[in-house]
Amino acid sequence: MLITHGISNHRILGADELAFLCQAFDAACLINGDPLADAETIAKAIIVTYEQGVTNEKELVEGAILSASTRRVDM
Repeated sequence: MLITHGISNHRILGADELAFLCQAFDAACLINGDPLADAETIAKAIIVTYEQGVTNEKELVEGAILSASTRRVDM
């Protein structure tokens, strides 16, 4: 829901794009230590990175996890 809401504000997603972004979000949440606390940060990071043209799932996941861990350190 976070992925679809965040990116749908900008444009219409195709089914393949939506599945890809949801898969990246799920992977990042599984790898991340505290997915519930960081779900919004992960979703936002994936959306921003994807909108910058990154279409590699590994890069999306790595960026999202880095963003979530940076957020935890800042708190």
